[in-house]
Amino acid sequence: MNVIEAKNGLRDLGVKAQDIVRDSSLTSAEQMAKLNGLSGERKGYEAVLKHHTDAQRHMAGGSLLGHAEFGG
Repeated sequence: MNVIEAKNGLRDLGVKAQDIVRDSSLTSAEQMAKLNGLSGERKGYEAVLKHHTDAQRHMAGGSLLGHAEFGG
């Protein structure tokens, strides 16, 4: 997945979340369950964006030290 796909995915998740919240046929518990279900997708998209940002910093000569996954 590339950055554009990740950004579009996050945008789509935002629309899905709004639709869930606006759905008056759902109870609060049902809304929360559906919103929690979107969490895994959101984390995946955010991870792609984070790795892209880290890669850009690294290519620009920035240090990755201080990031836990790189032993910092």
